[in-house]
Amino acid sequence: MNKIILALTLIGSFLSQARAQLGAAKGDAFEISSVGGTTIANNMMHKSWLYRNNAGSDWLSASLHDGIAVDVSFLQPQVNTRTWWERNPATGEQLWGDMGQTFMVLSGGNLGVGTLTPASKLEVAGEVNLKYNSIDGYWLKHTDLGGNIIAGFKRTGNDLLIRAFDGIGFSVGNNETKAVTISTNGNFGIGTATPHEKLSVNGNIRAREIKVEATNWPDYVFEEGYNVGTLSGLESYIKANKHLPEMPSAKEAQANGVALGEMNKLLLKKIEELTLYVIELKKESIAQQKQLDQLKKRQ
Repeated sequence: MNKIILALTLIGSFLSQARAQLGAAKGDAFEISSVGGTTIANNMMHKSWLYRNNAGSDWLSASLHDGIAVDVSFLQPQVNTRTWWERNPATGEQLWGDMGQTFMVLSGGNLGVGTLTPASKLEVAGEVNLKYNSIDGYWLKHTDLGGNIIAGFKRTGNDLLIRAFDGIGFSVGNNETKAVTISTNGNFGIGTATPHEKLSVNGNIRAREIKVEATNWPDYVFEEGYNVGTLSGLESYIKANKHLPEMPSAKEAQANGVALGEMNKLLLKKIEELTLYVIELKKESIAQQKQLDQLKKRQ
């Protein structure tokens, strides 16, 4: 009797092993385990399958699929199993999903959310809602090995603080060349990666109006006692230097640029001095005319 039982057991085991095969077609599945329990109205099961990712006959094209089934629903891997997890022993790829949707992929050390082919350490296809961290206020930050913040975002009241160790650069399109740069000292550059002023623009600027704050406006030229100098002295200076006094030379302007506020003050000063010269010449002209009139009367 024992021999008969043993023989039947061996035959049953053989038949079970013969049936325990995964098909060779893509999408074939074979259930390898099932553990479950019963609620008042439903049967809930945790099932595991071998799943064929691509057509083939060996383990290189198969994955292990874990999923949840309720009653007789959700019984097809990657089709309608609920909250499933799948692992590929050949590639190491892991997938998480729900019914026929894959929500997250871990492939080659890259994590993808909403994408099946992540090309970076973290790739998200869709919106990301970053919640406020009440511990230090940073929503997202990158630190070095010493814990120093290299880059990050922080909310301060209703303001958003963007922090970077070596400045912030913005590029346009697929080109990584910086179109806009904010340096660590607060200088802002457009079209330049090395702004040397609070605003550096490598290109043209178009605006309705530009207001420059100025001090020491040259109204003092018209004050009593201002020494405008002589025209002969001005002529000598121009011959020697090829530019007006106090004005930058062509080489200086080309090398250092021109400060609009300071240049406007100098131009106004020269116009006011020129006005004084014209007034003085007018006086001399009137005096000369009087002398001529007197000479005519004597004749």
